Amino acid sequence: MSDERSGYRNGILIYPVSVVDHNKQGYAGLQEDVKELKQWMEEETKQVTFWIGGGSEASDIMDDSHKVQTDISMKKSVNVVCEADDNIIVVMGSDIAKYFVRIDLNGYEIPMTETTETIDEKTYKVLTSVNTYSAGTYNIDINS
Repeated sequence: MSDERSGYRNGILIYPVSVVDHNKQGYAGLQEDVKELKQWMEEETKQVTFWIGGGSEASDIMDDSHKVQTDISMKKSVNVVCEADDNIIVVMGSDIAKYFVRIDLNGYEIPMTETTETIDEKTYKVLTSVNTYSAGTYNIDINS
């Protein structure tokens, strides 16, 4: 991309973009830029679904009561109910795992182990907390 262009996303200059310069010359890459911007907007508004809850294995939480839907940022605050000695488990499709960064409890990252499981012919990334928890409800921040 040329230096004469300017463009912002969320108020932050990410790359130079100018549709038309002041000399009345058109920009040849306009169609490509518009296509790129539409693609970016589509991805940013994509909805993803994953599961989070207390249990000992992925199948314990893969039901509608533990399902979370959010945008691609996966940034969410969720209350997780645990029984005594439950792990906190996060299950997500392998296709969206690249958007997951971390989960926190009271501002501290929860150490997790990662496995891959195939359930009903679909591959999932399963994150299980290293620690177990006492019975109670825990407010978990995802990608905060």
